[in-house]
Amino acid sequence: MTEWDMSDTAHILDDAEFADGDFVLVSADGVRFRTASYQLLWASHALRDAAAASSANERSITFTDAEIESADILRAFLRFITSGVLPVSRKKMGNPTNGLDRLPRLVRFLEKYQCHTAQRFAMVCVREGLRRGVCSPLCAFVTGATVGDDVTVTAALGADPQTWGASSAAESKALVMSAFKVNPFGDEAKASLEEGDEDAHVLDPSSMPFIAWSQTPGEYIWALSRAWKKARGPDGKGEGDLLWYFEELLRAAKDTSILALTTRQSTRPDSIPSVIGLSTA
Repeated sequence: MTEWDMSDTAHILDDAEFADGDFVLVSADGVRFRTASYQLLWASHALRDAAAASSANERSITFTDAEIESADILRAFLRFITSGVLPVSRKKMGNPTNGLDRLPRLVRFLEKYQCHTAQRFAMVCVREGLRRGVCSPLCAFVTGATVGDDVTVTAALGADPQTWGASSAAESKALVMSAFKVNPFGDEAKASLEEGDEDAHVLDPSSMPFIAWSQTPGEYIWALSRAWKKARGPDGKGEGDLLWYFEELLRAAKDTSILALTTRQSTRPDSIPSVIGLSTA
């Protein structure tokens, strides 16, 4: 990962919203945020430790992970710890992908930097948003899966299927059709792809939008795919059985993952570098 040179201020832009405070955060894409140190250091154990190693004149941290430490995520983080606001829009209620662009990445940031209280509160807010219809089941499922919060994941799958949303509303067909610039299937098949499946639920793995697939850990996608097939099979009862099948399959997947992790850990070196990708100045 590329680290920004703090001496080269030509590449650093100041955020208009967070412009005051005694602590500086610089995002991986070069945006500078100023905030009150007491709010920041209360929220994060890891950032508190990093701040202790920074300069006494102006404490600052430069982030390097472009995926979860970009300006949009730092802005969402600061809004959440100062105002309790999550990046889910009430104006987009009913859109299955509402919040998917930032919310899962925000909770990953909270987890990475040991914002334990903030992360727990964020997941409570997600479940409450799910109950009130502000947060879609798809967004709640992906967000919960991102940090292994199975309470939120099962709450999402247990929601009324009528609130899940249709795949046709979740993703432009342009992404799918871009894979078929030279269409090998003929005009009839091409028309079918362009129209999409109007009745497909976004929690059907075969119809789930790419933004959800790309952020969901493998064991959750695997369990949902198998559970969906089983629930929709001749012996299943549709969505009514989905949650039960999913929980059993996810448990099996996690048991397998734990076994594999234990095997890997037994052969790994004693010295492991820090996973926190930041530099202090």
